Amino acid sequence: MLIAALITAIFLLALFLRLRASTRLPEEYDESVYYGVANDLSGFIRNFDFGSFIAYDKNLEHPFFGKFLFSLALLLRNSLLSVRLVSVVLGSLTVLLISLRTPVGGFFLATELLTVNYSSMAYLDTGAVFFALISLLLYERWKKDKKWFYLSAVLGGLAFATKYNSLWLFQVIPIMILIDSKNWRLAVRKILIWLAIAAAVFMVVNPPFWEDSKLLHSLTFHGEFAGNITQQRVFPFWDHLSLIWNSITMTWHPGVFVIDINKIILVLGFLGFPLMLHRKKTMESLWFAFALMFLFAWPVKWPHYALILSPVLALSAGFLFEELVHISFRSTKTYLKRVRASFSNALRKLRR
Repeated sequence: MLIAALITAIFLLALFLRLRASTRLPEEYDESVYYGVANDLSGFIRNFDFGSFIAYDKNLEHPFFGKFLFSLALLLRNSLLSVRLVSVVLGSLTVLLISLRTPVGGFFLATELLTVNYSSMAYLDTGAVFFALISLLLYERWKKDKKWFYLSAVLGGLAFATKYNSLWLFQVIPIMILIDSKNWRLAVRKILIWLAIAAAVFMVVNPPFWEDSKLLHSLTFHGEFAGNITQQRVFPFWDHLSLIWNSITMTWHPGVFVIDINKIILVLGFLGFPLMLHRKKTMESLWFAFALMFLFAWPVKWPHYALILSPVLALSAGFLFEELVHISFRSTKTYLKRVRASFSNALRKLRR
């Protein structure tokens, strides 16, 4: 009961911080783009104009499922805040899922500043991480019921259909399948089935990619863009970690954020990685490794990319913090037992 109350409190804290930020943060350029696309899509939905949806050719560099979710919010109320609330809800639910695994990790994710910032705005990253996390959690349950395997693939497809930086998930899941399978041929078959389902879902929820070569344009855009970026300016490979360490959103938006424990989260997160390996937390360890490799290797250093790392960084930090508390409590309990034993021996000697 106490744990349930704690998890509920963490979820409400995450929701409060994101709601507060969503009403105070200024509009960013990317938001205006996504809002414009979502507004167009909501018009197609109102008019049952599926043909225009298929023919749509704006903002092809990103898949459409996340923008489709934004468009559903605009059916209720046409405002930027409505679109932002989609991110607020998905970001808060991500905190809830992490809290179910480790409440301390949930608290860390609820308060991590880059995460609060971009999960309070109309960005696609929050939805992509949310669907990827559910995909991983469902996959972990497939040994108990085969249906979870297929549902994991469906959610993996939705993650990739929201934003392409979910590609790390398509590295983690196949490796987990290989680790879990004793027969490599059966493992390869499972990987192909998982990828096929995810690819089918991706196509179903992205109707604009059904015609012409728009999908090819979308998939090749980012490689070309990354090449152009590296010619203009080279960022250090650790740039995202620097943004987290320096609590950069406090500088960008003074007065919007109220809690700053980013340095604690970053330090505990990295120190907790060996503990995850020791505890054989395969999913978390692979997620941490591949997300970090993507952030280090990819030359485009948009700050919101850090959202693919922040949930597992919070998980790692939470595991370590809880382990330290457990060790401290156990040591304190042992010390008190020794003190009580010494005190009892002293009393017995005095009575003699």
